[in-house]
Amino acid sequence: MFGKMIMDDIKQNSETNLLTGHTTAIFIDEYNVVANDGNIDLLNKGREFLYDITLSIQNFGDLVKISESYKDAIIANCNTLIVHKVVDVATSDECGKLLNLGKSVTRTFQADTLDDTADELAGKGVTAVEDAFIINPNDLRRLGVGYCALRTLDKHIFFSLFIPYFSKYKNS
Repeated sequence: MFGKMIMDDIKQNSETNLLTGHTTAIFIDEYNVVANDGNIDLLNKGREFLYDITLSIQNFGDLVKISESYKDAIIANCNTLIVHKVVDVATSDECGKLLNLGKSVTRTFQADTLDDTADELAGKGVTAVEDAFIINPNDLRRLGVGYCALRTLDKHIFFSLFIPYFSKYKNS
């Protein structure tokens, strides 16, 4: 009930933003508490309504409780993804893919002996293009307090970025 009231107030403020040209920063911690299907329109039109929206969740399972397509819509609206320590394996794997799933080219050769030369190996190689993590999801599970991995809309990736605000807390 309280979450619906907050989201309704945010929606009503959009007209004021458009009339004044002012941007409103919205930070919602534990977004899953107020999440519902009706919020997708607000998130889809957030930039149009001059909102800078920051959502915080513990894991993607919180969003899947509404629906898989709801989770996908939330992720599609993320211009910047900040990932702190993620202990949930499924979420850290998905965050690893969202952050930086790249491609790796592997070339292997079949050699008859260890002394084979490059000429002898010519034509015996196999090239494979595989998915590869730049930041391993296991590393996301080991991040300390105050550290994060960050990906911007233009795919700049920073890993183990220290955010000083959290430095007053003990490393876990």
